[in-house]
Amino acid sequence: MTKKIIFLPVSVLVLFSVLYTSCGSSDKYTEMVYDTVTFKKVDTLIVAKTDTTKREVIPLNFTFTVQIGAFDSRDNAVNCAALAKDSLQNDVEIDHYQNVYTVIFGLFNNNKKAENFLSYVKSKGYTEAFIRRK
Repeated sequence: MTKKIIFLPVSVLVLFSVLYTSCGSSDKYTEMVYDTVTFKKVDTLIVAKTDTTKREVIPLNFTFTVQIGAFDSRDNAVNCAALAKDSLQNDVEIDHYQNVYTVIFGLFNNNKKAENFLSYVKSKGYTEAFIRRK
């Protein structure tokens, strides 16, 4: 009987302490903010007329070229262009933009043609060449 009398208060005390510590608030908390959305009831719906005429899709036309070099000095660009013209058997252009002289080859209306020419240019030893938009 004394065991029951001691067991009951001890078990109540343990249960109370577990509930008190588990349900207590901690110092960390999360604040949640909700936006308020307001709907307005309307009686009239206005429908815009849609344009049923056919529209022509115009593709973007880019011109591509292959660049084989860029130089600070115009003389270096001219020398590179002369050597490249002899080895590639193609017309060369020197382009000047923001104090940089670039040596470029070819004008292509699609990227595939430019890629084919780029592989040819790289096979001739210009491994740093790349395609750019003109």
